Amino acid sequence: MKSHPVAENYLEVKDHAYSQELFFLQANQEGTLLHTTPLPSNLDSYYSVDSYISHQKNFNSFSDKLYKWAHKFQLKRKERLLLKHLNGPKKILDFGAGSGNFVTFLKQRQWHVLGVEPNPNARAVALENNCVLHPSLAAIPKQQFQLITLWHVLEHVEDYKQTVEELLAVLAPGGHLVLALPNFTSWDAQHYKSFWAAYDVPRHLWHFSPKAICNLAEEKNLQLVKTYPMPLDAFYVSLVSERFKKNPMALPVGFLKGAFSNFHALRSGNYSSMIYVLQKAN
Repeated sequence: MKSHPVAENYLEVKDHAYSQELFFLQANQEGTLLHTTPLPSNLDSYYSVDSYISHQKNFNSFSDKLYKWAHKFQLKRKERLLLKHLNGPKKILDFGAGSGNFVTFLKQRQWHVLGVEPNPNARAVALENNCVLHPSLAAIPKQQFQLITLWHVLEHVEDYKQTVEELLAVLAPGGHLVLALPNFTSWDAQHYKSFWAAYDVPRHLWHFSPKAICNLAEEKNLQLVKTYPMPLDAFYVSLVSERFKKNPMALPVGFLKGAFSNFHALRSGNYSSMIYVLQKAN
């Protein structure tokens, strides 16, 4: 990869999880949104590594098992959140469904749910668990959904505004778009800087702040009706960040840093990850 000059509004970040290559984060004029540069021409290959957490079917390390436990814990919480914002039938699209855990969970609870997952390896894992996912929005029969969820997905897409436009086209009037995203203005992001695990370059192409989502909502004529914290993310992200720093005490230190980040967020509102519920106009 060619070298790239570091501008004043860039942060140099290494792909700690896989390639060890260096990338740069460029801020927009407001400083509310960061963009990973340069974009690799073979971006799909950065997802093929077995250790990429959201596409795994085997969790071997302790931190991976901790992630899996937290993931299972979150499933019921996610459903409760969605029920609060359901204006019609239990019809939902999960975009970027990974290996299909959330799709399977909702089907078992009598939701009409479809999942989209572009990554063929993740779809193959889902299929092994009897969960059929579609490769794209175009592959889904024409219909509208009351809810569309993207759980840590929007940061992965090359053109996030175009993706939102396409999703809004299949979102029913009055329906809700639910975005879960890392927050680079959180305490743990500011603390870990280039070691912050949720930067996850180059797989994360975009890095959002709450203000960036407010701006997106205004641009797309959406109402931001509610935000929710994801406090468990601070613990996991801090643990992995300490591991990236080669800290032999990564587990206890990561737990303490995650707890401090959540404590700080009680006052600032800036949690490590946030859920944004956006409503389409009737």
